[in-house]
Amino acid sequence: MTLTGRPRCETRDDPTNVILRLSDPAYLERLVAFLDSVGQRGMEAEGSVVALEREIPEEELRIYLRVWSVLYPEAPVSVE
Repeated sequence: MTLTGRPRCETRDDPTNVILRLSDPAYLERLVAFLDSVGQRGMEAEGSVVALEREIPEEELRIYLRVWSVLYPEAPVSVE
């Protein structure tokens, strides 16, 4: 499934990509939109995986994921 109007990441093996895996793929569009809203470009890599287009500092990523967990506690995200 490719998000309408959103780029699809052709490879998850790019070392510059940060890979995020959702526990529930139904939240994929919301996660990509959330990342866009905080200035991070997320690309769908596969059903429940989003790759960030560029590296971000670990602490910044942790802050974004904490906000996500408050907004969507039912859809945890793990970093690969």
